[in-house]
Amino acid sequence: MKGNNGKDSPLSVWSVNSVCFAFSLLLLFLALPAGAHAQRAFTIFGNVNLPDGNRAVRVRVRLEGMNGLQQETLTDDQGNYQFFGIPGGRYKLTVTNPEDDKQFTDPTEADTSRSFSNRLQIHLYLRYRITVEEDKPKGGTINVAEATQDVPKRAKKAYEDGLKLKREGKPLQARERFEQAIADFPVYFQALAERGELRLQEREIEPALEDFDRALKINHDYVPALRGGGVCLLELKRPDEAVVRFERAASLKPDHPQTQMMLGYTHLLLDNLDQARKSLENALRLDPKVALRARVYLADCYARDGRFKDAADELWAYLEANPSAPDAARLRSMEIQLRAMAVK
Repeated sequence: MKGNNGKDSPLSVWSVNSVCFAFSLLLLFLALPAGAHAQRAFTIFGNVNLPDGNRAVRVRVRLEGMNGLQQETLTDDQGNYQFFGIPGGRYKLTVTNPEDDKQFTDPTEADTSRSFSNRLQIHLYLRYRITVEEDKPKGGTINVAEATQDVPKRAKKAYEDGLKLKREGKPLQARERFEQAIADFPVYFQALAERGELRLQEREIEPALEDFDRALKINHDYVPALRGGGVCLLELKRPDEAVVRFERAASLKPDHPQTQMMLGYTHLLLDNLDQARKSLENALRLDPKVALRARVYLADCYARDGRFKDAADELWAYLEANPSAPDAARLRSMEIQLRAMAVK
């Protein structure tokens, strides 16, 4: 991701560092003696979040292993779960909510080989299944918060002016018009989100987050504010909070490639590899050009799973499409290392 100055944002730097870190972990794991992990007992723990971001209380968490082990537990009053005395191996975690059978989770992998202690933390996220109705009107969905807005003419004119100036590449003038719209109509959540985006581009992270939060207090389903707030939280290195916003945004608008890419990237930061891989693959299916950087993040996923050739292929595809990337030399070096590891 790039800011207005043409430089990679910290998100791009983090992704490269995470790839390097993954390679180090894999090399260390490969050097361990056979059976070193299987001889230990592990605690697998974490929390479960509802689609609205609140903790999921008294929902059922199920653990299933390739070794045949199956266990279930309920989350506590804070939405936390724990499995004790689990043998080393690979497991799948799923969640069901007895109070809402429309909520689900994708199976999430828990691999004890990625833990360098006897505790493995995996957070889980419930979501709603998205159904597309054939008779929905074209042109997007207007929710109640938007349909019931009574925006003063002056505020609406300032907002529309701001959008036009933004499209013309005049962010300072656009911001002035959005601020006028907010002054005339303080609950204008669209204008708040637009100003937040401009503040984010100028690296005013905390003021941008305040704008997105204000917008969400007015309309908690406003996807641009959810997405923008998630990016702010990533910049502030708060991925546990960011992923909740991206999950919500993706459940409301599953066909947005950038949302899927950021959701996958955040799951990658949290080491939720199955969820990361699915979101990143979704992003590339939706629009491989817009979500091009997802290939770098997907390479990280594959590397952590020991799929070194697939990881190298993703880096090659990224560099083929973007040979002048600022970190091209480093990524090319990683591709060579991955191909060597695949041969070994």
